[in-house]
Amino acid sequence: MVKYFDLDWAMSSRYCDIAVVQYLPLAQSQRTSIMKNPVGCGTADWDVLDAFRVQNRILPEVANAIDQAAISLVRSSTIESAPGAETFFDLIDGDIRSSFGSSRLRMLFRYWRGLAEDGLPNIANLRLEDIESLLPNVMIVELSPPPLRVFYRHVGSEVGQFTGLEFTGHYFDEFLMEAFSLNAVHEAYRVVRESGKPGAGVESYVSDGICKLRTEYLICFLWGAAQVDHCIVAEH
Repeated sequence: MVKYFDLDWAMSSRYCDIAVVQYLPLAQSQRTSIMKNPVGCGTADWDVLDAFRVQNRILPEVANAIDQAAISLVRSSTIESAPGAETFFDLIDGDIRSSFGSSRLRMLFRYWRGLAEDGLPNIANLRLEDIESLLPNVMIVELSPPPLRVFYRHVGSEVGQFTGLEFTGHYFDEFLMEAFSLNAVHEAYRVVRESGKPGAGVESYVSDGICKLRTEYLICFLWGAAQVDHCIVAEH
């Protein structure tokens, strides 16, 4: 199984030839074009990459690893070049870091702590009416057994307006979202589930070198029948 963003694997001695080395800048250029103009980037642009891969016999899993690395590189360079922009995700030990400005995230975090039963916040204790004022910014997601998929059981109205998509009743990977990596979202949920710790992060949306929007988010696990199989999430 190829790990996402594993550029070292793709560039290992077995695969590091001139074709693979040339594929990364092509993929990076393509991803840069998509981020600048997601609507205007047509299928012809993808055909160039695909033809190069086939002509040089680059394995699909290698191409995928390089493509994901290109996404990461493009996003990092875009965010670093914009004043005030940042992107990260950290597990929480203790309390949410003081740099987070959203009172809604802190309110949900306190509520989540109160759901503990035998030390573990349990989904059986969740009552959405208790956090009615927070619901526009809240999502309830279900985590499938490996391979992990993220299913949205409830998506707040403000989250839906922000994304322009209706996630409720759908898996996240059903949607094509070029602005950020599907794999990064899956990784955040995977880390929360496997660590048994909540996590919080920041996502910045940059256009023309300017940070247009900064979003804070919180992912808190919920214990089910015998494992962590749900999360309660807030974005603000």
